[in-house]
Amino acid sequence: MKNKNLSYKFYVIMSLSIAAIPVVFIVLSYAMFFTHLGITSLFNIDNHFSGSVLTTYFYIVFFGILFGLMFIAAKYFKKIIHRINTMEQTVRKIAEDEAFPEKLTVIEESEDELNKLASSINTMIDRLRAKEMELSQMEDLKREYLKQLSHDINTPLNALNLELYLYSQNHNVSKEEVDVLYQKVDYISKLVNSISSEALFDIDNYYIFKEDISVHKSLKQTINKWSYLLNKNNIEYTIDVQKNLIWQANELWLDRLFENIISNIFKHSATNQIVITVGDTLIIKDYGVGFEIDRDHETTGLSVIKNICQKLNIQLDIESTNAGTAYRLSQE
Repeated sequence: MKNKNLSYKFYVIMSLSIAAIPVVFIVLSYAMFFTHLGITSLFNIDNHFSGSVLTTYFYIVFFGILFGLMFIAAKYFKKIIHRINTMEQTVRKIAEDEAFPEKLTVIEESEDELNKLASSINTMIDRLRAKEMELSQMEDLKREYLKQLSHDINTPLNALNLELYLYSQNHNVSKEEVDVLYQKVDYISKLVNSISSEALFDIDNYYIFKEDISVHKSLKQTINKWSYLLNKNNIEYTIDVQKNLIWQANELWLDRLFENIISNIFKHSATNQIVITVGDTLIIKDYGVGFEIDRDHETTGLSVIKNICQKLNIQLDIESTNAGTAYRLSQE
């Protein structure tokens, strides 16, 4: 029955089992009857085929044969259950383990459902292995592309630093103004290098090396970068440091967070004042037009701010009305 399906095998086994009961009963009855005749004739014993002892022996042998048939059937179904358990373990390994399991054994000439299922699982393993190789090749190409892109961006940035130096020398630009531009160029360079590495990983899996960062010092660096544009647009800013607030964070990612918040305020709030309070929590408040947080989620760049806060385990609460917007940030 190797090349038959499971339902066919089931019906065959059940039919044979049902038919075996009367057949065994009849065959055993005649076997014991002729055995009894042979023994009595051979030894000249005058004893009729009757009596409780012979009946007991008959039923013992009869039920012994039936239990033997049940044992054979149980062995067959145990083999099926073992194949099902092996397939279940294989599928679980595919879902949970990093390495792919070995392919299942398939009987080529068999057409039963379990064999077809094993063939399907083997096909899935082959497809997943091929997909893994394809993704690995794509990651290698992506890594190489990002390295080249990072190099292509950093090259003109280095040239830009030189041009800034020459420009400041030739036009008597103050050192403070040039330093702000240098900081922005350096920030872009660090950001490109960071993104080049980060883009190879999912945001939830990318590991950040954290350290103790002084919040108000990081904020002052960000404000210094924006001071020229803020002053040019008549936006006053104050930083009230009530406490030396320390967060476990990454310096570059914290700069990105503050950079995005200040940029968001500068582009969308139409405010003329920014008040920053550093206490148990950090509060960055503007007095602009405000916005609807849910509706304007994308246009105001909140997704980037929220992603960075999530990465740095920073709790973010935003309150916005037509009288202004307040960003409250804290870290336990």
